Amino acid sequence: MIFWQSKFDKAKRNSECKYNRGPFYSNYKDNSLFVPSRLGYGMEVNIAHPKFRRSLLYIAIGIIVLNVIAALIF
Repeated sequence: MIFWQSKFDKAKRNSECKYNRGPFYSNYKDNSLFVPSRLGYGMEVNIAHPKFRRSLLYIAIGIIVLNVIAALIF
């Protein structure tokens, strides 16, 4: 199985209620992090997936740490 594919039914994935705030796909029952884009080519991120939330947390912590280091150096 490819990392963006899951056993989740494509008809369930394409329902409009899973797309919150426009193009953002949000379905906590779908266990795939990347889903095929409904608006053309490419991939979209499942923003309800725990790995997505964890990666956002790591990015935010990294930005804060870099800002603190920059403030201490300069």
